[in-house]
Amino acid sequence: MKEGDSCSPGDAIAEIETDKASMAFECTDDIVIAKLLVPEGSEVAVGSPILVTVEEDTDVSVFSDF
Repeated sequence: MKEGDSCSPGDAIAEIETDKASMAFECTDDIVIAKLLVPEGSEVAVGSPILVTVEEDTDVSVFSDF
């Protein structure tokens, strides 16, 4: 997924990998990805934000410097 993409419930928006398992992180609402906070393939601590989502019909360009 990339900034500006729309997601619907059930769409995979990230792949989560641990030393024991790999699973998809799925969208639960209709959203738009406004800003990716972590580059693809990065290692992230549990609980750290990875992206900013907004409701549909929101101008995502205001998040370009977020």
